[in-house]
This record gives sequence, C-alpha cells and structure tokens, in this order.
Amino acid sequence: MTARPDSGFTLLEMLVSLIVFAAVAALVYGTVRMGSRSWEAGTARIDDTEAMRIGWSFLQTSLSNSRSEPSPNPDVPGIHFAGSPSAVEYVADLPAYLGTGGPHVLSLQLEPEPESGQWQLTLRLLPLPPAGDSAEPERSPRVQEAVLAEGVTALRIRYYGVAAEEEQPRWHGEWRQQESLPTLVSIEVARDAGRHWPLLVAHPRLGAPPAAREAGADADDPTAEGIQRLEVRPRAQ
Repeated sequence: MTARPDSGFTLLEMLVSLIVFAAVAALVYGTVRMGSRSWEAGTARIDDTEAMRIGWSFLQTSLSNSRSEPSPNPDVPGIHFAGSPSAVEYVADLPAYLGTGGPHVLSLQLEPEPESGQWQLTLRLLPLPPAGDSAEPERSPRVQEAVLAEGVTALRIRYYGVAAEEEQPRWHGEWRQQESLPTLVSIEVARDAGRHWPLLVAHPRLGAPPAAREAGADADDPTAEGIQRLEVRPRAQ
C-alpha cells in the first residue's frame, strides 16, 4: 500500500484551526475590553473625587473668608449675605490666580444640566462692584462660573447664629437682611448613585472691619490657607 504524500492541512483541519483561533481571539479581546472598562471606570472615579475635593475645598474656604459688606440695595437693610435652603450669595476675597483677585460676589445655586436635565451645583463669581455701581451682575460680561458637582439630587444649606430679635443662636433655614454674618454655614450635597459630598461646615468671618483685615488681623486664621485651584470659565452670554 502506497503512503499518502504530505500535502498540508486538510479542509477540516483548517476549519477547526480557524474556530479555535476565533475563540481564543474573542476571549483575549473580552479580557482586554473588561480591563479597559475597569481602568476607565477607576479613572472616572478618581477624576470625580478630585473634582469634588477641589469644589468642596474652594467653597469651604471662600465661605470662611466671607466679609460683611453693606447691602448693595439701599432699600434692603443688613449686609450683603442672602441665604436660603437651596442657594446662598455672599462676598468673599479671592486669590489672584483665579484671574482677578480681591472681593467678589459669589452665588451658589442649583441649575439644570444642559444635556441630561439633571441638576448641577453652580458657583458664579463677579468682582464686587464699586459703591454706587448699580450694574446687574447677570448682565455683566465679567461673570465667571464653575460647576462644582453634577448629578445633584438634593441640596440643603443651613445657617447657625443669632438672628435679629433673637437671644440665643440656633440653626436657620434662611439668613437674609441680617446685620452680621452667620456663625456657621452648613452645606449638604447628595448626588445620584448614592454619591454625596462630605458635610461642609464653614465659619465665616465675624464682621471684622476692613482696616483690621488689611492689617492682617486674620493672618493666623487656618481657614485662610490651602485654597485649591478651581477652574472657572466666563459665563456664556
């Protein structure tokens, strides 16, 4: 009997080899894809945590550095500090690295996200207008804004202090038309997927006159140190 000459793989052997190769390739691709998704998810969590840390730190420090400026409206008594359970406007000194240092009007509030329709925590910054300047902040081209948190499901702001005609300090849901800053400001931010900010408690300045501030009366205040860089952008008109 004559032996069959060696002529290479048969068609069946080729089909089996292709099937095995395809299965191995699919397994390798799935493993790489899973690792890539895990890496992307981990990176996204790190970025989200870092953004939260920067926003939390900036907000805590700016509230701690708030100043008791007179109300911009002569018909409204008290200082320039308006707080509600879901928004707060105050005056604070900002560092020069944000573009323009010095006293600014800061407004924290919830706004709908442009694409998803969820809520985002937005902070607006406007240089404090000179005395007697009645320009509307919303129409000013100098307004800048920064998104501190996205996917916000709940925001609760409270104010601790002695309000007008009270004898003992307590927590309030609003702080408007008062003659002094609240002693403490508490902010709680809840986000989707069970995420939330750590409880933020700030201790605003207790109305030190400008001369004392310029003389460095608060130079040893630990809340005046460690402001983290916050990316701000001009507000779209």
